[in-house]
Amino acid sequence: MSRWPSVELGEVLHTQIDAVESAELETVNLAGVYGFARGLFKREPISPLDTTYKRFHRLNAGDFVISSPKAWEGAIARIPEEFDGWFLSPVFPTFRANPDRLNTRYLDWYCKREAVWTQLQGKAKGMGARRESVSPAQFLSLNIPLPTIDEQQCIVARLDQLAEKVRQIDQHLDAIDAVAEALLISLHHKFAAERMVRLGDIIELFEESELIKPDGQYPQVGVRGFGGGLRQAGIGGNGNVIQSLQSPVCRCHRAKPSQRLGRRAGSLPARIGRHVCLAGVSNFSLQTRSGKPCLSGRTDQNAVVLVTTSSRNPRRWRPPRTHPPRAVFEHRAAHAGIT
Repeated sequence: MSRWPSVELGEVLHTQIDAVESAELETVNLAGVYGFARGLFKREPISPLDTTYKRFHRLNAGDFVISSPKAWEGAIARIPEEFDGWFLSPVFPTFRANPDRLNTRYLDWYCKREAVWTQLQGKAKGMGARRESVSPAQFLSLNIPLPTIDEQQCIVARLDQLAEKVRQIDQHLDAIDAVAEALLISLHHKFAAERMVRLGDIIELFEESELIKPDGQYPQVGVRGFGGGLRQAGIGGNGNVIQSLQSPVCRCHRAKPSQRLGRRAGSLPARIGRHVCLAGVSNFSLQTRSGKPCLSGRTDQNAVVLVTTSSRNPRRWRPPRTHPPRAVFEHRAAHAGIT
Protein backbone atom coordinates (compact mmCIF):
# COMPACT_ATOMS: atom_id res chain seq x y z
CA MET A 1 0.00 0.00 0.00
CA SER A 2 1.33 3.46 -0.93
CA ARG A 3 2.62 5.73 1.83
CA TRP A 4 1.36 8.71 -0.18
CA PRO A 5 -2.24 9.93 -0.33
CA SER A 6 -4.32 8.81 -3.32
CA VAL A 7 -6.01 11.66 -5.15
CA GLU A 8 -8.26 11.88 -8.15
CA LEU A 9 -6.28 13.19 -11.10
CA GLY A 10 -8.90 15.90 -11.68
CA GLU A 11 -7.86 17.53 -8.39
CA VAL A 12 -4.40 18.37 -9.73
CA LEU A 13 -4.93 18.37 -13.52
CA HIS A 14 -7.56 20.08 -15.68
CA THR A 15 -8.50 20.09 -19.34
CA GLN A 16 -6.71 22.89 -21.22
CA ILE A 17 -7.33 22.86 -24.96
CA ASP A 18 -5.66 25.50 -27.15
CA ALA A 19 -7.93 25.18 -30.20
CA VAL A 20 -7.02 26.97 -33.42
CA GLU A 21 -9.46 27.29 -36.31
CA SER A 22 -8.32 25.62 -39.51
CA ALA A 23 -9.09 28.79 -41.48
CA GLU A 24 -6.39 30.62 -39.51
CA LEU A 25 -3.66 28.19 -40.57
CA GLU A 26 -1.79 27.92 -43.86
CA THR A 27 0.13 24.76 -42.94
CA VAL A 28 -0.13 22.46 -39.96
CA ASN A 29 2.87 20.84 -38.30
CA LEU A 30 1.02 17.71 -37.29
CA ALA A 31 2.19 15.42 -34.49
CA GLY A 32 1.02 12.04 -33.28
CA VAL A 33 1.11 10.02 -30.05
CA TYR A 34 2.66 6.57 -29.99
CA GLY A 35 0.98 3.74 -28.14
CA PHE A 36 2.58 1.92 -25.21
CA ALA A 37 3.79 5.17 -23.61
CA ARG A 38 6.46 5.86 -26.24
CA GLY A 39 5.83 9.59 -26.48
CA LEU A 40 5.06 11.89 -29.40
CA PHE A 41 6.27 11.77 -32.99
CA LYS A 42 6.33 14.24 -35.86
CA ARG A 43 4.36 13.85 -39.07
CA GLU A 44 4.78 15.66 -42.38
CA PRO A 45 3.28 19.19 -42.50
CA ILE A 46 -0.18 19.24 -44.08
CA SER A 47 -2.55 21.83 -45.48
CA PRO A 48 -5.79 22.39 -43.54
CA LEU A 49 -7.57 22.19 -46.89
CA ASP A 50 -6.59 18.53 -47.14
CA THR A 51 -8.54 17.61 -44.00
CA THR A 52 -12.12 17.86 -42.74
CA TYR A 53 -11.07 19.21 -39.33
CA LYS A 54 -12.56 22.59 -38.46
CA ARG A 55 -9.93 23.16 -35.78
CA PHE A 56 -6.70 21.71 -34.43
CA HIS A 57 -5.33 21.46 -30.90
CA ARG A 58 -2.09 23.41 -30.43
CA LEU A 59 0.45 21.79 -28.14
CA ASN A 60 2.13 23.63 -25.27
CA ALA A 61 5.30 22.26 -23.68
CA GLY A 62 4.78 20.80 -20.23
CA ASP A 63 1.11 20.01 -20.77
CA PHE A 64 -0.23 16.47 -20.97
CA VAL A 65 -2.03 14.85 -23.91
CA ILE A 66 -3.97 11.66 -24.50
CA SER A 67 -5.38 9.98 -27.58
CA SER A 68 -9.06 9.45 -26.84
CA PRO A 69 -9.30 6.38 -29.13
CA LYS A 70 -6.05 4.79 -27.91
CA ALA A 71 -5.39 6.06 -24.38
CA TRP A 72 -6.22 2.59 -23.04
CA GLU A 73 -3.35 1.31 -25.20
CA GLY A 74 -0.81 3.68 -23.68
CA ALA A 75 -1.18 6.62 -26.11
CA ILE A 76 -0.55 9.11 -23.29
CA ALA A 77 2.35 11.55 -23.00
CA ARG A 78 3.81 14.71 -21.57
CA ILE A 79 4.44 17.31 -24.29
CA PRO A 80 8.21 17.96 -24.52
CA GLU A 81 9.73 21.30 -25.48
CA GLU A 82 10.50 20.19 -29.05
CA PHE A 83 6.76 19.82 -29.75
CA ASP A 84 5.78 23.24 -28.46
CA GLY A 85 3.55 24.91 -31.09
CA TRP A 86 2.84 21.70 -33.00
CA PHE A 87 -0.70 20.48 -33.57
CA LEU A 88 -2.87 17.42 -33.04
CA SER A 89 -6.36 16.63 -34.29
CA PRO A 90 -9.41 17.19 -32.04
CA VAL A 91 -9.36 13.58 -30.80
CA PHE A 92 -6.29 14.49 -28.69
CA PRO A 93 -7.42 16.47 -25.62
CA THR A 94 -4.70 18.28 -23.68
CA PHE A 95 -4.39 18.93 -19.94
CA ARG A 96 -2.53 21.32 -17.65
CA ALA A 97 -1.31 20.56 -14.15
CA ASN A 98 -1.41 22.60 -10.97
CA PRO A 99 2.37 23.19 -10.73
CA ASP A 100 2.25 23.44 -6.95
CA ARG A 101 0.90 19.89 -6.61
CA LEU A 102 1.78 17.87 -9.73
CA ASN A 103 4.94 17.56 -11.81
CA THR A 104 3.87 16.33 -15.27
CA ARG A 105 7.18 14.49 -15.58
CA TYR A 106 6.11 12.41 -12.59
CA LEU A 107 2.70 11.84 -14.19
CA ASP A 108 4.42 10.85 -17.43
CA TRP A 109 6.44 8.16 -15.66
CA TYR A 110 3.42 6.97 -13.72
CA CYS A 111 1.37 6.60 -16.92
CA LYS A 112 4.00 4.32 -18.46
CA ARG A 113 2.63 1.57 -16.23
CA GLU A 114 0.46 -1.01 -17.95
CA ALA A 115 -1.79 -1.02 -14.88
CA VAL A 116 -2.83 2.54 -15.76
CA TRP A 117 -3.80 1.51 -19.29
CA THR A 118 -5.86 -1.34 -17.87
CA GLN A 119 -7.72 1.12 -15.64
CA LEU A 120 -8.40 3.35 -18.64
CA GLN A 121 -9.65 0.39 -20.67
CA GLY A 122 -12.11 -0.32 -17.86
CA LYS A 123 -13.37 3.26 -18.13
CA ALA A 124 -13.44 3.38 -21.95
CA LYS A 125 -16.73 3.17 -23.77
CA GLY A 126 -17.56 1.97 -27.27
CA MET A 127 -18.41 -1.09 -29.32
CA GLY A 128 -15.43 -3.40 -29.82
CA ALA A 129 -11.81 -3.09 -28.72
CA ARG A 130 -10.83 -0.83 -31.63
CA ARG A 131 -13.70 1.59 -30.92
CA GLU A 132 -13.19 2.08 -27.22
CA SER A 133 -12.66 5.74 -26.40
CA VAL A 134 -11.48 7.53 -23.25
CA SER A 135 -13.00 10.95 -22.60
CA PRO A 136 -11.19 13.74 -20.71
CA ALA A 137 -13.54 13.23 -17.75
CA GLN A 138 -12.74 9.51 -17.65
CA PHE A 139 -9.01 10.22 -17.73
CA LEU A 140 -9.32 12.78 -14.93
CA SER A 141 -11.23 10.27 -12.80
CA LEU A 142 -8.07 8.16 -12.36
CA ASN A 143 -6.74 7.91 -8.84
CA ILE A 144 -2.96 8.26 -8.42
CA PRO A 145 -0.60 8.23 -5.43
CA LEU A 146 0.62 11.80 -5.00
CA PRO A 147 3.90 12.52 -3.16
CA THR A 148 4.86 16.08 -2.32
CA ILE A 149 6.19 18.13 -5.21
CA ASP A 150 9.75 17.80 -3.87
CA GLU A 151 9.42 14.01 -3.64
CA GLN A 152 8.04 13.91 -7.18
CA GLN A 153 11.10 15.74 -8.45
CA CYS A 154 13.41 13.29 -6.66
CA ILE A 155 11.54 10.31 -8.13
CA VAL A 156 11.69 11.80 -11.63
CA ALA A 157 15.42 12.52 -11.33
CA ARG A 158 16.13 8.95 -10.23
CA LEU A 159 13.97 7.40 -12.96
CA ASP A 160 15.56 9.63 -15.62
CA GLN A 161 18.97 8.47 -14.41
CA LEU A 162 17.96 4.80 -14.64
CA ALA A 163 16.40 5.35 -18.07
CA GLU A 164 19.68 6.83 -19.31
CA LYS A 165 21.53 3.72 -18.09
CA VAL A 166 19.03 1.54 -19.96
CA ARG A 167 19.55 3.66 -23.09
CA GLN A 168 23.33 3.22 -22.87
CA ILE A 169 22.98 -0.55 -22.45
CA ASP A 170 20.63 -0.70 -25.44
CA GLN A 171 23.15 1.29 -27.47
CA HIS A 172 25.89 -1.22 -26.66
CA LEU A 173 23.61 -4.18 -27.48
CA ASP A 174 22.67 -2.57 -30.81
CA ALA A 175 26.37 -2.19 -31.64
CA ILE A 176 26.93 -5.88 -30.82
CA ASP A 177 23.97 -6.83 -33.01
CA ALA A 178 25.33 -4.78 -35.91
CA VAL A 179 28.76 -6.44 -35.68
CA ALA A 180 27.24 -9.93 -35.44
CA GLU A 181 24.96 -9.28 -38.40
CA ALA A 182 27.83 -7.95 -40.48
CA LEU A 183 29.86 -11.07 -39.61
CA LEU A 184 26.97 -13.35 -40.58
CA ILE A 185 26.51 -11.62 -43.92
CA SER A 186 30.24 -11.65 -44.68
CA LEU A 187 30.42 -15.39 -43.96
CA HIS A 188 27.53 -16.01 -46.33
CA HIS A 189 29.28 -14.07 -49.08
CA LYS A 190 32.52 -15.95 -48.41
CA PHE A 191 31.01 -19.45 -48.46
CA ALA A 192 28.55 -18.71 -51.27
CA ALA A 193 31.38 -17.58 -53.56
CA GLU A 194 28.95 -15.49 -55.63
CA ARG A 195 26.68 -18.49 -56.24
CA MET A 196 22.98 -17.63 -56.26
CA VAL A 197 20.24 -20.27 -56.14
CA ARG A 198 16.49 -20.19 -56.12
CA LEU A 199 15.26 -21.11 -52.63
CA GLY A 200 12.58 -23.37 -54.09
CA ASP A 201 15.27 -25.47 -55.78
CA ILE A 202 16.82 -26.60 -52.50
CA ILE A 203 13.86 -26.81 -50.12
CA GLU A 204 10.25 -27.85 -50.51
CA LEU A 205 7.04 -27.44 -48.59
CA PHE A 206 6.43 -30.51 -46.44
CA GLU A 207 3.36 -30.92 -44.25
CA GLU A 208 2.50 -34.05 -42.30
CA SER A 209 -1.07 -33.50 -41.17
CA GLU A 210 -2.46 -35.35 -38.18
CA LEU A 211 -6.14 -35.54 -37.27
CA ILE A 212 -6.99 -34.49 -33.73
CA LYS A 213 -8.29 -37.47 -31.75
CA PRO A 214 -11.00 -36.91 -29.12
CA ASP A 215 -8.84 -38.20 -26.27
CA GLY A 216 -5.49 -36.96 -27.55
CA GLN A 217 -3.02 -34.45 -26.17
CA TYR A 218 -0.68 -32.57 -28.49
CA PRO A 219 2.40 -30.57 -27.39
CA GLN A 220 2.39 -27.27 -29.25
CA VAL A 221 5.00 -24.72 -30.23
CA GLY A 222 4.81 -21.35 -31.91
CA VAL A 223 7.29 -19.41 -34.04
CA ARG A 224 8.46 -16.08 -32.67
CA GLY A 225 8.81 -13.02 -34.86
CA PHE A 226 12.15 -11.26 -35.47
CA GLY A 227 13.98 -14.56 -35.70
CA GLY A 228 13.30 -15.41 -32.07
CA GLY A 229 13.09 -19.16 -32.73
CA LEU A 230 10.46 -21.43 -31.25
CA ARG A 231 8.38 -20.95 -28.15
CA GLN A 232 6.03 -23.13 -26.20
CA ALA A 233 2.47 -22.04 -26.77
CA GLY A 234 -0.98 -23.24 -25.87
CA ILE A 235 -4.49 -22.55 -27.09
CA GLY A 236 -6.26 -24.59 -24.45
CA GLY A 237 -5.69 -27.22 -21.83
CA ASN A 238 -2.50 -27.32 -19.79
CA GLY A 239 0.08 -24.80 -20.92
CA ASN A 240 1.73 -25.95 -24.13
CA VAL A 241 -0.52 -28.99 -24.60
CA ILE A 242 -3.55 -28.86 -26.87
CA GLN A 243 -6.54 -30.59 -25.28
CA SER A 244 -8.52 -31.77 -28.28
CA LEU A 245 -11.92 -31.52 -26.61
CA GLN A 246 -11.32 -27.85 -25.74
CA SER A 247 -9.69 -26.77 -28.97
CA PRO A 248 -11.34 -25.63 -32.22
CA VAL A 249 -8.36 -27.02 -34.19
CA CYS A 250 -9.31 -30.19 -36.07
CA ARG A 251 -5.95 -30.87 -37.73
CA CYS A 252 -2.35 -30.11 -36.87
CA HIS A 253 1.06 -30.62 -38.49
CA ARG A 254 3.70 -32.93 -36.98
CA ALA A 255 7.25 -31.59 -36.98
CA LYS A 256 10.24 -33.91 -37.19
CA PRO A 257 13.76 -33.40 -35.80
CA SER A 258 16.01 -31.08 -37.83
CA GLN A 259 13.14 -29.69 -39.87
CA ARG A 260 12.95 -25.96 -40.42
CA LEU A 261 9.77 -24.48 -39.05
CA GLY A 262 8.36 -21.19 -40.26
CA ARG A 263 5.18 -19.32 -40.87
CA ARG A 264 3.87 -17.74 -44.01
CA ALA A 265 4.54 -14.18 -42.82
CA GLY A 266 8.22 -15.12 -42.51
CA SER A 267 10.46 -15.73 -39.53
CA LEU A 268 14.09 -16.77 -39.33
CA PRO A 269 14.17 -20.58 -39.10
CA ALA A 270 14.88 -22.62 -35.99
CA ARG A 271 15.95 -26.23 -35.51
CA ILE A 272 14.22 -28.51 -33.05
CA GLY A 273 15.26 -31.89 -31.68
CA ARG A 274 11.99 -33.49 -30.62
CA HIS A 275 8.52 -34.21 -31.95
CA VAL A 276 6.01 -31.38 -31.55
CA CYS A 277 2.81 -30.31 -33.28
CA LEU A 278 1.96 -26.95 -34.80
CA ALA A 279 -1.61 -25.70 -34.64
CA GLY A 280 -3.30 -24.03 -37.60
CA VAL A 281 -2.77 -24.27 -41.33
CA SER A 282 -0.68 -21.10 -41.44
CA ASN A 283 2.32 -22.93 -39.93
CA PHE A 284 4.50 -25.08 -42.13
CA SER A 285 7.75 -27.04 -42.06
CA LEU A 286 10.57 -26.92 -44.55
CA GLN A 287 12.66 -30.04 -45.21
CA THR A 288 15.67 -30.41 -47.49
CA ARG A 289 15.42 -32.82 -50.37
CA SER A 290 18.81 -34.25 -49.49
CA GLY A 291 18.12 -34.35 -45.76
CA LYS A 292 21.19 -32.18 -45.08
CA PRO A 293 21.36 -28.66 -43.61
CA CYS A 294 20.61 -26.01 -46.20
CA LEU A 295 19.93 -22.35 -46.66
CA SER A 296 16.57 -21.13 -45.38
CA GLY A 297 15.15 -17.68 -45.80
CA ARG A 298 12.97 -14.89 -44.51
CA THR A 299 11.28 -12.43 -46.88
CA ASP A 300 11.02 -8.75 -46.09
CA GLN A 301 9.27 -6.12 -48.17
CA ASN A 302 12.16 -5.58 -50.55
CA ALA A 303 14.68 -8.33 -49.88
CA VAL A 304 15.32 -11.96 -49.08
CA VAL A 305 17.70 -12.66 -46.21
CA LEU A 306 19.41 -16.07 -46.31
CA VAL A 307 20.61 -17.70 -43.12
CA THR A 308 22.10 -21.06 -42.18
CA THR A 309 21.01 -23.16 -39.21
CA SER A 310 23.95 -25.54 -38.93
CA SER A 311 24.68 -24.49 -35.33
CA ARG A 312 23.03 -26.40 -32.52
CA ASN A 313 22.32 -23.11 -30.81
CA PRO A 314 21.48 -20.65 -33.59
CA ARG A 315 21.70 -17.04 -32.53
CA ARG A 316 18.43 -15.66 -31.19
CA TRP A 317 17.77 -12.26 -32.71
CA ARG A 318 16.23 -9.66 -30.44
CA PRO A 319 13.26 -7.56 -31.62
CA PRO A 320 13.81 -3.79 -31.84
CA ARG A 321 13.70 -2.18 -28.40
CA THR A 322 10.96 0.33 -29.09
CA HIS A 323 9.15 0.16 -25.76
CA PRO A 324 10.08 2.46 -22.88
CA PRO A 325 11.80 0.95 -19.83
CA ARG A 326 8.52 0.42 -17.98
CA ALA A 327 10.11 -2.29 -15.88
CA VAL A 328 12.47 0.32 -14.46
CA PHE A 329 9.54 2.32 -13.18
CA GLU A 330 7.68 -0.76 -11.95
CA HIS A 331 10.77 -1.83 -9.97
CA ARG A 332 11.38 1.63 -8.59
CA ALA A 333 7.69 2.13 -7.79
CA ALA A 334 7.58 -1.12 -5.82
CA HIS A 335 10.44 0.06 -3.61
CA ALA A 336 8.98 3.54 -3.28
CA GLY A 337 5.61 2.20 -2.16
CA ILE A 338 3.57 3.07 -5.27
CA THR A 339 0.81 0.55 -6.01
